[in-house]
Amino acid sequence: MWALQAVFLSGLIIFKPLSIFSLTSTNPNSKNNIVSERLFAQTHLRSEADSFLNQGLNASLNGDYQNAIDLYRQSAIIYQKLGDQSTLGYVLKQIGSSFYNLYEYDQALENYQQSLIESTESNDVTGMLETSYAICLTHYILSKYADALTFCQNATEYLEIVKNQGKQNLQAYLLHLTAILHTELGQHNLADILYQRALQAAREEDNRASEGSILSNLGLNTLRQGDYQQAVTLYQQAIDIHREVGDTLEEGRTLNKLGEGYHLLGQYEQGVEILLQALNITQELQDWRFQGVVLDSLGSVYADQGEYQKALSAYQEALVLSRLVNSVDDERIALSNLGDLLAKQENIDLAIIFYKAAVNIIEDIRSDIENLSQNFQESYTVEVSDTYRQLADLLLQQGRILEAQHVLELLKVEELREFTRATYTTNGIEYDSIEQPVINAHGSLIALGAEIYNCGQNCPQTLIEQQIDLEGAYTDQVRTFRDIVRRNRGTDDVFYDPTTLGTDALDLVNAQSKTALIYPFVKDDDLWLLWVATGGVVGRVKVNTINNAEDDLNRAVLEFRQLLNKQDADSLEQLKQKGNQLYNWLITPLAKELEKNDIQQLIFAQDRTTRYLPMAALYDGEQFLIERYTVSTVLSAALTNTTDRLGPVESADTLALGLQKDFPGYPALPNVREELDGVVKTDNNDPGIYPGQVFMDDAFNFDTLSQQVRHHRILHIATHAEFVPHVADASYILSGQGEQLTIAQLGSLGTQFNNLHLVVLSACQTALGGEALDGTEIAGVSSYFLGKNKAEAVMATLWKVDDEGTSILMQRFYELMASGELTKAEALKHAQLSLLNNEVNLTERFDKLGIQRGGLVNADAPDTESVGLSHPYYWAPFILIGNSL
Repeated sequence: MWALQAVFLSGLIIFKPLSIFSLTSTNPNSKNNIVSERLFAQTHLRSEADSFLNQGLNASLNGDYQNAIDLYRQSAIIYQKLGDQSTLGYVLKQIGSSFYNLYEYDQALENYQQSLIESTESNDVTGMLETSYAICLTHYILSKYADALTFCQNATEYLEIVKNQGKQNLQAYLLHLTAILHTELGQHNLADILYQRALQAAREEDNRASEGSILSNLGLNTLRQGDYQQAVTLYQQAIDIHREVGDTLEEGRTLNKLGEGYHLLGQYEQGVEILLQALNITQELQDWRFQGVVLDSLGSVYADQGEYQKALSAYQEALVLSRLVNSVDDERIALSNLGDLLAKQENIDLAIIFYKAAVNIIEDIRSDIENLSQNFQESYTVEVSDTYRQLADLLLQQGRILEAQHVLELLKVEELREFTRATYTTNGIEYDSIEQPVINAHGSLIALGAEIYNCGQNCPQTLIEQQIDLEGAYTDQVRTFRDIVRRNRGTDDVFYDPTTLGTDALDLVNAQSKTALIYPFVKDDDLWLLWVATGGVVGRVKVNTINNAEDDLNRAVLEFRQLLNKQDADSLEQLKQKGNQLYNWLITPLAKELEKNDIQQLIFAQDRTTRYLPMAALYDGEQFLIERYTVSTVLSAALTNTTDRLGPVESADTLALGLQKDFPGYPALPNVREELDGVVKTDNNDPGIYPGQVFMDDAFNFDTLSQQVRHHRILHIATHAEFVPHVADASYILSGQGEQLTIAQLGSLGTQFNNLHLVVLSACQTALGGEALDGTEIAGVSSYFLGKNKAEAVMATLWKVDDEGTSILMQRFYELMASGELTKAEALKHAQLSLLNNEVNLTERFDKLGIQRGGLVNADAPDTESVGLSHPYYWAPFILIGNSL
């Protein structure tokens, strides 16, 4: 087998042969001329193949990788003809290594995989070992950590075989690479053990070069655990060994780490000095990947020194190089650092864009490791969580609550949730229509920068001119972007302009006695509560218990929504405490006026952050708000009609559409059938409440909706829905045929909704949406259904809802409403209270209300106490928008 020489790459190894197999000998005096001729021909072919192979190896050693590939391919053709699978496998691996050195990792993997096949079929265990190692290394560079671990494990198994055969021991390299993978995945304690084992193996093998590289990466693992001084000590030991063995490449790479160490120790000047040494080495050796890494490190020191322009230039060049060499994690780091820098400069809009790009790379990596154990997933998530939290923090500063919540929810590592009627998108974070042109422009700029970097000093003037033009266009686009954002923040008058507290608001509160309309008006520093009560009483009060109104309110709302997703006892107490804080800000300042006027109904026209609050779940210290008041919401007073009521049951024809069966990515919803059967009475023998039609599964499609909706007063849709928080047009409901019906499609029906009074969407997060999600609009499903010549009211949900709890609440809502004694808002309130109080069925509720239940259904509804639906998570997301009567 080949004698092997270790050549370091990224601190690890690939293998190149020093000698060639000796040629097959032949006997020229053989009596069998045919056999002799065949042997001679084979010998000639092998000699030709060996020649091509040797030339390829020489080209590789000289860095002429493209020529090497051409020569290797010529030799591979001949070895394939000779049926020499072992040598063919070796040549294919060399082709893969050449592509690796050209940063063309997909091509490298393709050839490595072919090499592995040939080595396996020829039972060449050493070839299988080396190629598995090479595949592991390539997946590591691509941040495909799960695949990398798999192939390193395979290589370890092959290593045990060759060790037993007395062949070369490569244990140090394998342990080293496996340790690096554990470092990247945040498994630092286990990585320490592997590094120590690798060091021991390298010393047993008397491999000083390997020992230096291992010490360097052990230092990195130590640095990430926060022991900066010990990391610096390890780096210095590694540099001494690199210099001893004359490994300038590894010296440059470790100097970069040493510079980072001094930076973190606060010794900026020494850090810059060492990083500049590292930069010179990487530039001289054309080590492009680590040149980018060093530039990134330099940018971080410059940023901490307040030299922002130097930092920006370093980060941008690092980003260009990371993309040029296809180093995924280096690109992620550069993007995140650009976000950090822009945030420091208070350029929040652009910082958000770069953080989003970084998070999307992380999400790709996380999707690749989802089959690893939960320990690996959680440790990696912790390792990268700062980027998510910084992005969420900036979004919170802008009041973009749902986006911030979505970002933080991405940090979760959990099993698929049971029977849910909706899912969050798992495709990372989208750019909205304002942000997308900016990221497109920046992406183009980076691509052009990579092209210019490739041609160096010999770039044609046309490329330089393109760069100048594109940079100008990019700057203009950024300016436009910021102007648009400013304009958007000033065009929300329909919702929170105090001048709308006029005639429309008075009509709204006078439609029902003992009603108050409350506008929480959020300014940057102040929170005002503007209100109108029955009879035309108008008031305002400044909330003095909050200091930085917008920022404090944003954080409180986000924490409240996060706590709502947890159903344990400790979290419930925390939820009540946070709910009490919000109650004290949004309700308490009006408490005396509300009590003095015996107010019983609260209608909220919510502003900014408060639009994302389930007001019913605010807590006064003893009770939830829903226990004291009937609660509803309006988009605006001007858009709400209170002259119409639903009317008696027999005239309220209902169109019900439901999905029960499963589709790929969407589990079955077993409670939908019971929900719709309990609500709709399709014939005299049906036990439902409201007369109407039910279309389940295959019968539920867009055509059915468009043809039937004009004939009904109630539209009830029970299905999966996906709410994409930052791209309203991407939100959809799932038809019974598995088709994604976008919200825009539903809205296109327009005048078909003019006979509707009530739309019920027992799905997920269908109430809120919008492009920027900074609180400037509610552009979800409700706005498509509500308005002139459309439905009067929409019931929707603020977050993912439980299937069983939804079914129970919906049936109780309809039964209470059908009594004819309650408004829609009151029916919702008492349905929610029945869950909150663990009432087994509605008999007790009807008795409390003094209402005759009559022959209505569901006397034996499911036992809510046994399924535990008293937590606000189950009842609070349901909100009534529009006409509450």
